[in-house]
Amino acid sequence: MPKKKKKNSVPRELRNLAVRFRDHEGISPNSLHRWVRQWGPAGAALAGKVLRETRFYSARDIRDMLRQLVNRVYQHVGNVPPARVAFVPAGRPFSGASVLGRALRDTNGVHRNQIRTVSEVLQAADGEIQVAVFVEDFSGTGSTLESWWYTIEPAILPKVPVVIFGLLLLNFAARPKLEQFTAQVIRVQELTAADNVLSGESAVFEPEEKALLLQYCDRTQCAQKYRRGFGDCGLLVAFKHFCPNNSLPILWCRSAQWRNLFKRTAI
Repeated sequence: MPKKKKKNSVPRELRNLAVRFRDHEGISPNSLHRWVRQWGPAGAALAGKVLRETRFYSARDIRDMLRQLVNRVYQHVGNVPPARVAFVPAGRPFSGASVLGRALRDTNGVHRNQIRTVSEVLQAADGEIQVAVFVEDFSGTGSTLESWWYTIEPAILPKVPVVIFGLLLLNFAARPKLEQFTAQVIRVQELTAADNVLSGESAVFEPEEKALLLQYCDRTQCAQKYRRGFGDCGLLVAFKHFCPNNSLPILWCRSAQWRNLFKRTAI
């Protein structure tokens, strides 16, 4: 007699979510199932809700947002020829912005010669670059961009007439800090106070669910500054290539007591 096909023990909803998150390294129906099981019977429904409410940006989403960003930049700078506009990944090598640098190569309207490093911008001939767009995927509090920008600002400003920060996703908490920059800011999407799922402005979770979420955040044994997401951002956000620490640690923190779902830095 033929052997009976083994029944899939992973719930259908988790299999569907695995398809949604599949761009992120290591995500599978089994990894989602293991992540949910650690919540225990009392927390399984809440874990499922967290997964449904998580904003996930796939490779396709990132490509679409990059196209929008490029179009907004060109509209913003008016008659400046595209050849005089440089797109520069912001941040350190191997950061999320470096991933964007590779994705920009396949973005309509961007020639490969327009994708530059900071060093290449500084080495360019006078007048060669009229607009430098420093591209970043996400800013939660603005602190990382602020510290990076202040290291290069003195060299960049005398070299380039117009400097822009181009962000795919900007958290509202970062805007005041970024608006202090001498650079202009263009973003594709912006999160609001209601996207902090632990805040009073958010109605996604009931008060008792928010209290329970914090208990699970404590269970991860993360540092206190990450308990509500870094900067108390309280986000449920992840990308194909990373998960920001402004998101709740239940998504990204890995410890002896907790298995993370998303990686802080993925392929």
